[in-house]
Amino acid sequence: MKIALYNLTTTVLTGGIETFNWEVGRELTSRGHEVHIYGGEAGLAPQYDLPVYTYPFKSRRDYPRLGLRFQKMAERWSMARNCLDDLRRGAYDVIIIHKPYDLPWIIRAAHQSGSRVAFCSGGTEFFPGYAWLVKKLDLFTACSSFNAGQIEQYCGVRPKVLYNGVDTDCFQPLPAEDSLKKQLLPAPGALVVFSAARLKRFKGFQYVIEAVARLQSEFPNLFYLIAGEGNYRTELEACAQRCQVTDRVIFLGTVPHQQLARYYSIADVALFPSLHLETFGISIAEAMSCGVPVIGSDSGGIPEVIGDAGFLSPPADSVHLAGNLSKLLRDKELRRKLRAQGRQRMVQGFTWKHTVDRLEEYLAEGVADSLAAKRGETADFR
Repeated sequence: MKIALYNLTTTVLTGGIETFNWEVGRELTSRGHEVHIYGGEAGLAPQYDLPVYTYPFKSRRDYPRLGLRFQKMAERWSMARNCLDDLRRGAYDVIIIHKPYDLPWIIRAAHQSGSRVAFCSGGTEFFPGYAWLVKKLDLFTACSSFNAGQIEQYCGVRPKVLYNGVDTDCFQPLPAEDSLKKQLLPAPGALVVFSAARLKRFKGFQYVIEAVARLQSEFPNLFYLIAGEGNYRTELEACAQRCQVTDRVIFLGTVPHQQLARYYSIADVALFPSLHLETFGISIAEAMSCGVPVIGSDSGGIPEVIGDAGFLSPPADSVHLAGNLSKLLRDKELRRKLRAQGRQRMVQGFTWKHTVDRLEEYLAEGVADSLAAKRGETADFR
């Protein structure tokens, strides 16, 4: 099968959708499919040796401020108009997209070339015409049951659930890297809590800082490491100063994705206290795959990822967060148990192999018949 994984930011940024395309592309290729990556020009190095096609685009920031939806749609069209001829000539069996702002032109290009379109949703960026467009799809998936419910409530169409995955070989339990711990922390016996994500307000890291402040007297050797960069860093630094824990909160800046397992190796607990209704949470899956006990928000699709292998706290509640953190830090045996449960949960149900197994099943169910009818042949997606 010939597949195009189409998304502007795959070659521009790092994040959940971008990870999905690289990992699913690699797994599909290993199964004998021909996979091409389509993205925007930005100079970001490919994660894997896959055919990559990049095109110029105009940033949303350069468009009139007529609303974020307009800016996102215009940004997406600025790339699409440069690559649709190539996409049509590619004669792909399936074009996989992730952003609803790509729906109008990709559906049209696919209709012209005889391709089929799979929309793997990861959010709720709805706009007028969304409901009409998704009814024209050959496959429509959501990254969690929670996200599928959100979409169904909006437009009456319920997507199939296709969970994201985690590279359980890259993200695996490692012996604690004592040299890294010694390099970063002043106390050799420090307890370490860790978060990794872009530094944005909705990630909720300010509440972890407040929780660490509440636990100072109980755990005088507790430190909070934050990996990532973003426009909220200044506010987080101010929060640490206000809570008088600047010596306990360490900003690591950008940590290469492939290096995160080293940092998880020295973490006693990983925290993901999102304020936003996140639809999945790949960072949470990666921490669990590394065998780190996790605390996440009791909202969105996060409980589907954590299951019974971690703790949940209400968003924006540093008191409850501190309580859960204290329980874990005081109970070494509980941490050991959750380490094993978290790793097992990821290996048994959340690898990229599981994601592609399900994707192939869905394609076989929803696309093979129409392709076979069009070509007068049997389409084999496995």
